[in-house]
Amino acid sequence: MSRKKSPFFVRGFTLIELLVVVVIIGVAVGAVMLSFNSGPSRVAREEAQRITALLSLAAQESIITSREMALEWSEDEYQFLVYDGTQWMPYQDNVFRARTLPENMRLSFSLQSEESLFSDKKTENKPRIYIMSSGEMTPFELLFDLDDSDEDIRVSGDMSGNLVIEGEQ
Repeated sequence: MSRKKSPFFVRGFTLIELLVVVVIIGVAVGAVMLSFNSGPSRVAREEAQRITALLSLAAQESIITSREMALEWSEDEYQFLVYDGTQWMPYQDNVFRARTLPENMRLSFSLQSEESLFSDKKTENKPRIYIMSSGEMTPFELLFDLDDSDEDIRVSGDMSGNLVIEGEQ
């Protein structure tokens, strides 16, 4: 008696063999994507995304707690402040802690208004973005500039607290 081969039975690849091929392709694509996203402009994009997320979170925190906040910065660092009714104090929270920019990055700015609703004679005249408990924010534009990159990343915000990152790929 001879066995007939069913027309529906075809020798093929096992599931394990297919999974190994998919994993190899995934690793190769991941390596290619990392090579495209590496470099100094990635650092500027990440820092711009971080400060945008922190400003958005600070605006929500200010509304929820009914306290005025501010973002104060110098050329190579920034920190969040909270107004206690008489003076601006550094925000004592791990999320809103003071942060230092990478060594080769500089932060420049333009503010639509230099006038302050709050007077604090003890400040070092560092620029500030004020974040009001009503949801309003000082209109601003921050420029993240890297020494070894031609690409500049801009973060801008309007009075209603809308934040935009420009120059991001």
